[in-house]
Amino acid sequence: MQILTLLHPADLFRDRRAILPSRRDWAKVPDVLAGRWPQHPTLPITFLPAVLAWLAQPAPLLACDTEYDPVTPQSRSRLTTVGLGKPDRSTAVVDWLGLTPPEQAVLIEALQAVFTRTGKEGATVHIVFHNALADWPVLAAHGLVLQPDQVDDTMQAHAVLWSELPHDLEFLQRMYGRYGRHKQLREADPVRYNQGDVLATLDAWDALEQELAADPASHAVYRQQMALLPMLMEAHERGIAVDTAEATRLAGQLTAEADRWQAHAQQSAGWPINLGSEKQVKRELLARGYHLPAHPKTRKPTTDDDALAGLARQYPEDRVIAARIGYAKAQQAYTHYVKPWVA
Repeated sequence: MQILTLLHPADLFRDRRAILPSRRDWAKVPDVLAGRWPQHPTLPITFLPAVLAWLAQPAPLLACDTEYDPVTPQSRSRLTTVGLGKPDRSTAVVDWLGLTPPEQAVLIEALQAVFTRTGKEGATVHIVFHNALADWPVLAAHGLVLQPDQVDDTMQAHAVLWSELPHDLEFLQRMYGRYGRHKQLREADPVRYNQGDVLATLDAWDALEQELAADPASHAVYRQQMALLPMLMEAHERGIAVDTAEATRLAGQLTAEADRWQAHAQQSAGWPINLGSEKQVKRELLARGYHLPAHPKTRKPTTDDDALAGLARQYPEDRVIAARIGYAKAQQAYTHYVKPWVA
């Protein structure tokens, strides 16, 4: 039995961004009832000789998704899986770590031959990623060369066309996918998980390519952004020079500033309030008789940034509110911008 999970219509009053994806969800109902959705993919090719034969068959486009170790240092060289897909929805998933070094070399050679293959009109094969800045460097670390004009990226395209919506692959699958969800298979079935990413990328690109064609201005912005990817990759590899001594000085300055705000709040409150605890800040402000606004989603009293800004306008002389705002700014500057660079 197929179950199509849908948002309750009342949720759309809380999050207007959910209107379009909810419409897409409801539009699937006739296809679910008729057995047309979700479609069921054929098993991916996994045996290396079969993969090589499959790659030798020309296709104008190839979707690619890699899996690699995100924890180990030099993680881009820790490739674990290569997933590939063609417009006909045939797929190949290769366990990179299960190959011997000679087999790995053969696969790299075959992939490079595909990436440099030209069609009847002299165009190279297009390679589609979801988040090319993640997958492209992984391939480059293994000697694979791609040209910027042959790379497309569903995440970048969707960000240009629908800037206010999420751009992760799970959301794009919800919007455009022909197949059921697969993200829950990461640990249980890595092969089907990777195949699901490849198929979701193909489905998303089919739709986004049409949307870009219907919006020339957005298409032009997308192409400009894609042209910048090689420079962004180079910048990521090179990194940014940081004056660690200055970072250490700023860390001490921001920490001292947070401590000063903490002392101000404790002096005003008369007890050792922790400004980093929303529960304690909320307790103190309620004890002072202040009305805390409700969070738009939870509908519970909140002391988030917007709520505190409103309270600061109502009670400009309140030292706890001022201290909480100052403390939050100092802490955010420290954790977001300074702490990673402290020697």
